[in-house]
Amino acid sequence: MTPSQTAPAALRSGKVPASLLTRSGERWFATNAGIAVLRPANAALQVLSLPGNNHNATEVFPWNTDTLLIGTAGNGVYRLDLRSGGMANARFDLPSTPDTDIPWGNVIVDIAPRDRHSAWVASTSAPTILYVPEMHLTTAKEFANAPDPFTQGQVSFMRPDPEGRTWLGTWRKGLYVFDPKTGTCERTDTSGGPFGRLASRMMLDWLRDSKGRYWLGMNDGGGLACLENGRFRAITEVSGGNVGGVVRCLAEAPDGTIWLGTHEEGIVIYDPANGTTRYLNRKQGLPGVRISRIHFDRSGAVWVCTSQGVARMAKNAVGFTPIGLPDGLDMTDVTGALAELPDGRIVSAVGKYLVLYDQRLDRSIATAPHAALTSVRVNDLVYHDSIPPEALRMKSAQKALTLELGAIGHAPHAAVLFRYRLVVDGADWAFIGSAQRIDLFDLPTGEHLIEVQASANGVDWSADPAVIHVVILPPFWATWWFISLMVAIVAALLFVAFRLYLHERLRKQREAFQREQAILHERVRIAGDMHDDLGAGLSALKLRSEMALRVEKDPAKREQLGSLANTAGDLIGSMRQIIWTMNADQTSVEDLVVYTTNYARTYCEQNGLSITVEATGPWPQAQLSSEQRRNIFLVVKEALHNIVKHAHSTSVGLRLRWSNGLHVELSDNGVGLPKGTEDAVGNGLRNMRKRITSLDGTISMIGENGTCLRFQVPVAGHP
Repeated sequence: MTPSQTAPAALRSGKVPASLLTRSGERWFATNAGIAVLRPANAALQVLSLPGNNHNATEVFPWNTDTLLIGTAGNGVYRLDLRSGGMANARFDLPSTPDTDIPWGNVIVDIAPRDRHSAWVASTSAPTILYVPEMHLTTAKEFANAPDPFTQGQVSFMRPDPEGRTWLGTWRKGLYVFDPKTGTCERTDTSGGPFGRLASRMMLDWLRDSKGRYWLGMNDGGGLACLENGRFRAITEVSGGNVGGVVRCLAEAPDGTIWLGTHEEGIVIYDPANGTTRYLNRKQGLPGVRISRIHFDRSGAVWVCTSQGVARMAKNAVGFTPIGLPDGLDMTDVTGALAELPDGRIVSAVGKYLVLYDQRLDRSIATAPHAALTSVRVNDLVYHDSIPPEALRMKSAQKALTLELGAIGHAPHAAVLFRYRLVVDGADWAFIGSAQRIDLFDLPTGEHLIEVQASANGVDWSADPAVIHVVILPPFWATWWFISLMVAIVAALLFVAFRLYLHERLRKQREAFQREQAILHERVRIAGDMHDDLGAGLSALKLRSEMALRVEKDPAKREQLGSLANTAGDLIGSMRQIIWTMNADQTSVEDLVVYTTNYARTYCEQNGLSITVEATGPWPQAQLSSEQRRNIFLVVKEALHNIVKHAHSTSVGLRLRWSNGLHVELSDNGVGLPKGTEDAVGNGLRNMRKRITSLDGTISMIGENGTCLRFQVPVAGHP
């Protein structure tokens, strides 16, 4: 170790009785004044102090390729020549105020370019100009006539723009702008101004992006505002609040998004293209969530100063890597001053010291550390050295699985980033930052392979992940044997229910059949009784009437006896029709056709009409109900009666055929139907229509050139 003139990098004492080289490459020295540590990353760090300065460095600004301007919290501005190490100081010779020992005129909060020879320097009490070659500070007269003049402790930043204007942010007074073209200084705050109305009077940072828009970060919940088309517009969340709340610093990323460093919420990334926001915090490896500076370097990496140290996230990385400090420096002393030098080094302020970091010399990030599982917890059961080499089997009731993580091959005190995934098709890595614990709840039943990787920078990840195989056992009601048993029980119940259903259905069918048989037997009995008793009596009555008619000479009595004989004959015919309807032995379509055609021939012959009968078969083996046979026959009978009574015809045509049901056509050569006959009340057609429609059939009648009656009756079970 080479002794350094700066305390943080030097041995605490020249007497070193012992030293130790650790596995991570660190060298520990035991000195008479305490322990000193030399880490591999120290080769990339250079610590500089400012002679005669006892105040924190608050701002660093690269003036040219080899010169730094450094603002302090009470000792003005330093100019540092990086090649020779030469320094110069510029400060106001001002006494401290009576109520504080802070020399406000020499507290520097911002440095910005003014021209080739001078820079804007914002001290907390007033805007000033630094003439760099002479290292001379003078008050900026441009803001001397500003409205509502600001006092000590109220200046927060000074920034020029391409139009030559200078923007000055204050604490409690709003935003000022000096325009050299008009020589005027104007102000914008919560009550309005030349650029509209702001959400707060407490200005914190200013940014001009690559598209020429101006962004303003504010305190007191003012959040973020954007100056477009000459007016400020507040940037709000969907909930209505201002984005970022307290925005301490601003930066534009290479992709055009605006990064906001907040007071307590980490980093807010705002996308102007779609108005969306997302947050970065400790889950992404940030050491702290109070952000004082954000900077994107030439490689696309982002550097962040937090209340707990400096962190870096490489381009395309998903997490931050804290930057270690040399022994003797405290990460909590990071002030927020950070800049990139022309040679690519990053300079930041830690207390009153400057730390220059050269990533090319940092050997600590050359390889990624290896992730390791230090313990596994399943509910209250903890595995340490006894982690099962085979699959870890968990019951379904064990909902909580916790994996404790560690890493091998990384420098102590250097944060390690972790990510994990459940190995399935297309599974993405879940980034958990520097958290060393994974909590998994309610994993689904089945086998799960969990992989864990570690990284030092969020870009390079360990090639060999730590792996654990977990099997979640199904509950008893989800096991194959339980499901099979339930299926068997359900099948048995369905079989028994089906058997009971069939038994009940057969019982009802048997009872219905028995009732039908009883009805048929009763009909046969009634038909037999009618034939034997009524038929014999009516036949005897008709015979005696005809015999008496032969011997009777009185004309009046002969008419009565003839009427009595005809009535007895009609009753005998009606009884035969009723008996035929009730007869269960003549239920086929062919039986109906034969009976109907025979009746039609006999009836026409008795009434002096010639008849032509066409009965085209074959006839189906369909069984007709008594209602079907009775209604079809009575319709034909009623039609024949109407022909004899009204048609004055000499011939009749009867045609029966089978085509998707029984089709019947009865025609005559009579006088036809008068107009409106089908609608006449009392006409026989109404009764015929009711009989056919009760059988789901259709009927029609045509009364031109005689009368033609057509009807069709479907038969169940046959098309």
